Amino acid sequence: MKKIILCLSLLAVLSISLFARPIEPRDLPRKIKNFLDEHFDERGMKVERAEETKDDMYIVILHNCMSLAFDDDYDWLIIDGDGEEIPTTFLSKKELREIKDESRRGDSVVKLERTHRGIRVELDSGKEFRVE
Repeated sequence: MKKIILCLSLLAVLSISLFARPIEPRDLPRKIKNFLDEHFDERGMKVERAEETKDDMYIVILHNCMSLAFDDDYDWLIIDGDGEEIPTTFLSKKELREIKDESRRGDSVVKLERTHRGIRVELDSGKEFRVE
């Protein structure tokens, strides 16, 4: 089941990027740039590539292969650390508490996906769960 969900997520990101046009990182909307500057830049995670889709969505690839997808309101939809820990400073205290309750000491968040039912969280241990 986990492999099916992973494949569907990858397929969704790939299908979005098939209809995307490359843009310069400096041309990203201000809200996305601010989000990246506040939560990713301080860790040395610089934008390597950015794309805009036909549906006004944005795909951002960082130099460490981390990928982020933003909707047409410039809010994040998917943050995929490609197996590496991702920042969680933008999550609410409640969401962070739920993640802490579900994880074991030493677990790192490697992927977040916003859904209509909350946020799907994936840890480096392979555990997946939802927070609301």
